Amino acid sequence: MDQFVEKISYITRAYELCSALSFKKHALSQTALGIIAFLANNPGKDTASDISTSLCLSKATVSLTVDSLLSRGLIKCCVDSEDHRRIHLLLTKKGVAFVPGIQTSRESLRALLFKGFSSKEKKEFNSLFERMAENAHEFINTKENQNSPK
Repeated sequence: MDQFVEKISYITRAYELCSALSFKKHALSQTALGIIAFLANNPGKDTASDISTSLCLSKATVSLTVDSLLSRGLIKCCVDSEDHRRIHLLLTKKGVAFVPGIQTSRESLRALLFKGFSSKEKKEFNSLFERMAENAHEFINTKENQNSPK
């Protein structure tokens, strides 16, 4: 099992390197890139809570990263017109400009990881990976529900 975890870290590092090619000069963290991509790809899911839940990030991590993105002018806050306690996070034009590079880095990683795979192997992998992700999601929900105050 240790080899499994080690190999996951290889994939994570490969993604970091693919991203670094596009974003090195901007000094953005992987978390910041992930939040930009999340906001671009998930219309209507645009609160810090949405990000925390969907990306499995702590509220503190999201808060720090959002503050950084705000100070760099990559996102802006918009108060909900119906519930003034609810704050929406929106990409600015400057933030939107990062989206194609993020997509390119993710495509580069995908091409790298699936190099030499047949279509059948890719399909089998996707099916197995989906099952693994569902198992992980179920585990997370169970643990978080056990730890939440009642």
